[in-house]
Amino acid sequence: MKKFDKDLLNKNILMLSDYVCENNYHKKELEDERFLIKKFKEEIEKYKLNFFYVEIKTLKELKAVLKNVNLPGTVIYNWCEEVDQKEGSGYLVAKYLSDNNYIFTGSDYKALKFANNKTDVKKILENNGILTPKFVEIKKIEDTKNINIPYPIIVKYNNLHSSVGISARNIVNNKRECVRICREMLEKKESSLIAETYIEGDEFLVGVWGFSSNLQVLPIVKVEFLDKNINDIQTYRAKFKLDSKQYKNTIYKFVDKKADSAIKKIVGNDALLAAKLLNLEGYSRFEFRGAGSKYYLIDANPNPALCQECFIFISAKVLGYNYGETILKLCEFALKKHFDSRK
Repeated sequence: MKKFDKDLLNKNILMLSDYVCENNYHKKELEDERFLIKKFKEEIEKYKLNFFYVEIKTLKELKAVLKNVNLPGTVIYNWCEEVDQKEGSGYLVAKYLSDNNYIFTGSDYKALKFANNKTDVKKILENNGILTPKFVEIKKIEDTKNINIPYPIIVKYNNLHSSVGISARNIVNNKRECVRICREMLEKKESSLIAETYIEGDEFLVGVWGFSSNLQVLPIVKVEFLDKNINDIQTYRAKFKLDSKQYKNTIYKFVDKKADSAIKKIVGNDALLAAKLLNLEGYSRFEFRGAGSKYYLIDANPNPALCQECFIFISAKVLGYNYGETILKLCEFALKKHFDSRK
């Protein structure tokens, strides 16, 4: 068993999740979710802690749930990505928790809200010497006339994470293809787009956990694709659709300590700097693509989604943490941050 701060071991652990609508999930995805929650409970309760799991749909429900929570005796694991059925609204949960002095995991609401806008994030990165692909923001279809970067280009939602809306079709090779995919995406979601240079090369995932001056880079993972004719980027299906060809085609390997030490130094240092610049705490994930000595940060994701084989659990396992202990470690960070803020 892992050694945790004695103050944490006297707390209750409340995991808050947005509502899991069974109609929106494949059978295997529901099984994955239930497996995780079961594991969380079993492995956390081995430490003689009380673990509670609650799903909410709205801020009103959140307030009702927390009305009966022992504020100083509880650490909240914030697993909410949205409320009131509004994509990208998870920061509102963090704001309510912060405004009401709850101890909770992850970044504060200002950092979460800022990180929701890829355009703003990329400007911060560029201004501080971190490589990120050249881009143009697309708010309306007429903005495609302003694209002045060379093809191929990949088109993404500006205000959404986790590769939402991304498939192989998002990589375009000319203006006609670009206009087509931009029109489709603008019609589907209430978010602007970014059209950015598509970076050829290898893909790496870098996790950073901790808070303020105690941030630490987790073991770095290289993303590989068994058959590049199926997918050679991390699409939404490759990340989350457990029954899909893309998911089964995507594998994760830890970076070799000796052979890839230069790569680890580049992406590890850039991820750590990015986390500090963006005020990301708790746990955040950074995605890089590139080759040689040039690796571009293509996404910065605070409070990433959890699933059975997601990156946080893969990396934490190397450090000896099981599912429940990983959650406890993030809760320990939250508690230490809370105590430090009161000094």
